[in-house]
Amino acid sequence: MLKNIKTYSVAAMVALVIVGCGSNKSSDSVNFVQKNSEAITIQKLRSLGSDTDLSNLNNTKIRQSASSYSSQTNNHEVMDECMNISESNELITFDANNCNDGNTKIDGSATVKMEQNGGGFAKVLRDLTVSDNYFSLLAKKGSQIKVNFDKQNNFRLTASFQLIIDGENFSVNNLSIVTSGDEDGGSFYIAAGEVNAGGFYFQVDTSYDASSTPIVVNNDGFVSGAIKLLDGAGHKMEIAVVSKNELSFRVDENGDGTFSENETFKESVEDLFNFVDDEI
Repeated sequence: MLKNIKTYSVAAMVALVIVGCGSNKSSDSVNFVQKNSEAITIQKLRSLGSDTDLSNLNNTKIRQSASSYSSQTNNHEVMDECMNISESNELITFDANNCNDGNTKIDGSATVKMEQNGGGFAKVLRDLTVSDNYFSLLAKKGSQIKVNFDKQNNFRLTASFQLIIDGENFSVNNLSIVTSGDEDGGSFYIAAGEVNAGGFYFQVDTSYDASSTPIVVNNDGFVSGAIKLLDGAGHKMEIAVVSKNELSFRVDENGDGTFSENETFKESVEDLFNFVDDEI
């Protein structure tokens, strides 16, 4: 996989997936997901994976950005001098006002705290944008994410955020993902949350115990597991591991509560995520 990714682009990606936690007060929460009543179909689900620019982010935008970083001399001191960074009660806040090192531009403000147990949180205080000549990332104000460890020492991520990556909008509300693992592999399941992606609405089916079928992965690939969702019309969806390199997608298009043969398709992991193994 890509190993050498531009410093500030990595920071941006972290900011987009971490940039957000912050306060746990419900009054601070922002509803980023707009629910619709549109039913998903197999055809629409296929197009969601193939047509979006996000599916090409790994092997196109990041490769170009990493290549640019390796071939250019960047004045990181300019960034350091431009950003206003303050610390109070282990809470670090940074504010960048159109900072530009000649290659990367950063504008926005966020607060971050890392905790002793390995968890942490962050929150976007002002729309945070990070861009270069190849791609742009935006985390909307109010985006927040928290990571911690539960009583079983599982890693739990909870989040509500809106991200725009090269014009593609992705937002989640009250997303909760639980992961565990070691050097030989791991597992994860989505406990709750709702998502807007590619203009479609998805909600975790909380009537089902997701922890009973976590997605299990080892060094050879996928092992087992399933994720159960609902679309905007309340129709059931399921994503399940078929083999170490294949997933099945099932959609109850007509809402009769069952999955027929024509409501199912399979996709290889490489094709779905457009993985690239090149090292830059």
